[in-house]
Amino acid sequence: MRSLSILGVLYFFSGPWLYTQSICHPPYSSEEFYANTIRASIQNNSELFSGLNKGFGFPAHLNGPGQEVPDLIATQRFLIGGLGPDGKWKDSYLATAPFGENWGFVNGPATLSIPECKDWGHVWLVNGTDIANLKIDYQDGQIDQMPALDLLTWPGKGNPYIMNLMGIQLPDQDMAPFFDADLDGLYDPWQGDYPIVGEDCPDLVPTLIAWTIYNDILAPTTMQLGPPLGVEVGVTVFAVDFPSVTSVLSETIFTRYNIRNIGQDSLFDVRIGQYLNADIGCSWDDLVGCQPSLNTFYAYNDGPDAKTCPGGVPGYEFDPPVLTVTLLSDQLASFGSWSRNTPDDLNDTISAEKSFENVFHGLWPNGSPITVGGIGEGTSMDTTTFLFSGIPSDPASWAHSNVPEFEEGDRRIFGVVTPFDLAPQQSKIHYAAYSVHRALGLTPVDQVDFALSRLLELISFYNASFKLPLGNPHPCLTDCVWPGDMDANGMCNNLDLLEWGVSLDRTGSPRGQVFTGWLPQDGLAWGKTGYLDPDARHQDANGDGAIDPLDLFALNENFSKTAGEISDWGGMTLTGPEIKLTRIFNPLTSPDELLAPGKKFMLQFDVSEWPVDSIYNLGYSVTYDPAVVSLDPGFNYIPKSSFFVDSSEVFVRSSAGRVNVGITRTDHVNVQFTPFELGKLRFTIKQDAPQDQYPDTTAIVIRYVKAYLADGTLLEIGSNSVHVPFGLATGLDLENESLSGFVISPNPTSGLMSWSSINPTESLELYSLQGQYLNRWIIDAGVSRGEIELPDLPGVYFLVARGQNGTVRRMKVIRQ
Repeated sequence: MRSLSILGVLYFFSGPWLYTQSICHPPYSSEEFYANTIRASIQNNSELFSGLNKGFGFPAHLNGPGQEVPDLIATQRFLIGGLGPDGKWKDSYLATAPFGENWGFVNGPATLSIPECKDWGHVWLVNGTDIANLKIDYQDGQIDQMPALDLLTWPGKGNPYIMNLMGIQLPDQDMAPFFDADLDGLYDPWQGDYPIVGEDCPDLVPTLIAWTIYNDILAPTTMQLGPPLGVEVGVTVFAVDFPSVTSVLSETIFTRYNIRNIGQDSLFDVRIGQYLNADIGCSWDDLVGCQPSLNTFYAYNDGPDAKTCPGGVPGYEFDPPVLTVTLLSDQLASFGSWSRNTPDDLNDTISAEKSFENVFHGLWPNGSPITVGGIGEGTSMDTTTFLFSGIPSDPASWAHSNVPEFEEGDRRIFGVVTPFDLAPQQSKIHYAAYSVHRALGLTPVDQVDFALSRLLELISFYNASFKLPLGNPHPCLTDCVWPGDMDANGMCNNLDLLEWGVSLDRTGSPRGQVFTGWLPQDGLAWGKTGYLDPDARHQDANGDGAIDPLDLFALNENFSKTAGEISDWGGMTLTGPEIKLTRIFNPLTSPDELLAPGKKFMLQFDVSEWPVDSIYNLGYSVTYDPAVVSLDPGFNYIPKSSFFVDSSEVFVRSSAGRVNVGITRTDHVNVQFTPFELGKLRFTIKQDAPQDQYPDTTAIVIRYVKAYLADGTLLEIGSNSVHVPFGLATGLDLENESLSGFVISPNPTSGLMSWSSINPTESLELYSLQGQYLNRWIIDAGVSRGEIELPDLPGVYFLVARGQNGTVRRMKVIRQ
């Protein structure tokens, strides 16, 4: 038997497992995917959209700082079933077994060996701008510019670069679809080849395209009655950039499934099922329906949503949207739905294998037919395969919202396509579209009417091979807005906050959609703000026509992303006294103390000698060697009190080797400069810090400094660096010229040890074998002999003798 639940709950029965396959477990992978207004995550298995990551949320921008995007789909899964040559039903689908194993489908092509499976935990993602630029480059028949990395790693058949770039050996078979410019059957972007959605629409250049592949041959289907169905499924996910705010294309994610029969036998009566755990914001107040004439099924709310749903997840509050799934290449054969934790949720004791066969054929899981009227079960003599096929706004129509005392619940919905046959090695192409519809001020039932009225545009777009009357949609190529890159230098980082602070409160023409995904977008010009270089539309990061705190979500979401091969962080790195970095010493610490592994030190930023008498904002990065030191969290990365704190916005992002800070006022008023403390940082010398010499130094440097006045005038700000001495005496190849004439005795010792020296000695230092600094003895000038007492704990130590001329002698001492 198989899993008893599409939800992923596996019930184990008594007795031995009936069928065991070789198990292939590639790592789990997920890629963030934006489709204008939709934010989703694409998985590397048949669970395409998963709430384990970011699911399928709308709208793609946040409604406020720190607020999550409400979800529309918690889970979406691809299921397929059919008859083998023996006339017996078998199917494949994904369920989650104990220990997190995937059952039914496994990622990668079916020709892999078990050791090769580990390399296929990937979702390949390509930016449409990279495709468009390569096409432009190849207009003269040759490629002059290096293709983008996402093009070089696209898993098209025969890609000669993917092994070196990703460590993946491609099988000798058709893989990810591509346009074959030189007609040699092999993918090579240096020969003008580029990724496409499919061979049936080679001219379409999506804004974003993703691809993955999975099969049921290598999956651990150990609870199944017989062998798997025997299919390999390549999935392309794509979205198009459409500038109109009224177009459904801007609110749609398209999917293309290439299903290939890789078995030896023909498959008959094959049915594709699209399973969704639909959550329109809050999960417990959703209704469902279908429109067979449009090959569409959908989910909607029964009224206003909560602002915060049970469990703390965000809801829509007012005007919750409608989610539609439209089958573009196939007809809708059946539609069913059930709620979580009910007998119809396939969590009862009925045979899961038979239950899936039932729902694939438009029946309830227990095999009873769907009846017209009421809740669809035993309510009339008329049977159907389409649950709630009426129009919700028509009170006389059979719609979920028109059922007296209709059932609310966490809805699962299941749409099935018209059956087909599949010969060995034959492929079936299946297109579907996931769309969001939201018109403010409409009732939920009127919202459904609005959604269904928009689908004709979607269907016409598909029927025209994804072409529009005015031409194909096309990603932005010149002077594009990359959300978060507010200074338009090709990189989103802390310095972009400064341009935002100068342009704050400006308004202008909104872009097509309120959208913060890291994709290039067209937008009408606003004009520059003061002396800033880029047009102000770049500071409108989310495209809503206003430069306000909502734009800062893009800065957080896209931080450190680049538009192409950009490596310049921006700002200036000038030597000067404006930002003075100094080390803080306590009264018992010598400024010349050599820091051993594990020792801490603190640095302070003093702002004193500025070249101007006023300032509006400031950005900078503190860089350090992460192999030598680690930054202690929780200290004052920013000033506690200054003109930067009052009426200001502060952005801090740290990573290994760097702290990036941006501080801007928000009142458009320059403030008179007065000296102040900018902040403090505390570091620790790592236990395994590498040394090139003894003693060694590590540098802490302020880089990439940028500052403006309120009118956008750029200021020139300098800074200094600090070199901190550190090291461990190891007695190996780090030794300087020895300090001749230095003698210790006895060694080993019971504690008291004598020393003598011919040359002037400055100090003696004691370290553990692990490099921990233990003690220091300062030698008075002129003293050439003495005694030291070692710790009570027996063991081996390092004794370091420092000469006044800088020479060092290191030796092991043994405490008995």
